[in-house]
Amino acid sequence: MKNLLMTLLLLSSTSFAYHCESEIEFLDTIQIQQGHWSQTDTCYISISSRKTYNLEYRNFLFTSRGKIQVFNSFGPGPSSTHTGAREFHLFPRNGIISYNILEHSVVLKMANGREIIFDKETAEPIELRGGEFSLDPNLSPNNNGGFEIESYPTLILDSGFKLGMSPTWYLNRYSTFRDAMGQTCRVRNSELFDKKSDEIFWIHENDRELYKYLQKRCPSLTLK
Repeated sequence: MKNLLMTLLLLSSTSFAYHCESEIEFLDTIQIQQGHWSQTDTCYISISSRKTYNLEYRNFLFTSRGKIQVFNSFGPGPSSTHTGAREFHLFPRNGIISYNILEHSVVLKMANGREIIFDKETAEPIELRGGEFSLDPNLSPNNNGGFEIESYPTLILDSGFKLGMSPTWYLNRYSTFRDAMGQTCRVRNSELFDKKSDEIFWIHENDRELYKYLQKRCPSLTLK
């Protein structure tokens, strides 16, 4: 109980507001973009390949609120059928994201303080530190975005894949929490998110509020 209380106290100080300059870096075969969405006070970093053909590509977006969005474009056609997104949230969130360009890779520090490594040539992830993932190089509307987090040492939220739109945009859909031990809890999006104008907001604004909710809603989860 004392450890849980200390965790909640630390989480209560989480802030997603910090200075993140808008910038784009063009390397030989990779593009890194950083910016800020004022509506939700969220910083983001996206990593994309510059080798795109016929509108077929995949990019990765990371936000200061813990989101990973894997966006796929399947070629020319309506966005409702020729684009799709897979979304995860990783916890806990400290609200700060950053990246570092090395000789052969790009090291991105996510909002939970852990790192994911991208190949500087292909713009594909090659290491998720502390966890395991799988990546299908094929761009297909039938492989759930092509990126799966197989295991991870902290709590994650998997919101699945949706053609044409972010899966968390649909409040009647379900997302699944999974802890480090593999325990899961399925929750309707309307319990987690709300819409204001054209933006999606967390109902439980910080981790302290979210974990208090999960203690009652999903008591089997290990919250760390």
